[in-house]
Amino acid sequence: MTAELKQLIVEGHVEALSKRQRAAEQWGAGTADRWSADLAAGTLSFEFADRIVVGRVQLLGCYASTPGTRLWGWANRSAPEPVTLASLQVKAIATRPGLQLLQDANLQIPADAESPTRVDLSILRMRNRGAARSGA
Repeated sequence: MTAELKQLIVEGHVEALSKRQRAAEQWGAGTADRWSADLAAGTLSFEFADRIVVGRVQLLGCYASTPGTRLWGWANRSAPEPVTLASLQVKAIATRPGLQLLQDANLQIPADAESPTRVDLSILRMRNRGAARSGA
């Protein structure tokens, strides 16, 4: 992993934490009774005892068949194209020096960076949008 990609991951993680904190303060993110994603409809729903919050969803990536790798949303043939647009934005920045690894369908995630980087590096391309991830 290049120094530029590591820096992008760190910056994305910091921004993702900030967005999660803001979402927790504004509408109770992280305290929902349950959540679900409907990729066909392009929605992400959070169910609380007194309300349901629904927003748009983007599939940035998912677990790949090889341990320690993630498959980008744009490379997932089973994902509807409209929910992979954010992952295509990440792929587009791969022309920058040191970020060429973002063009690979499977991204290798070092074990020491596994948890905080699952989706966070793509947050930089999603400005002003929240992010959610499963606890898996």
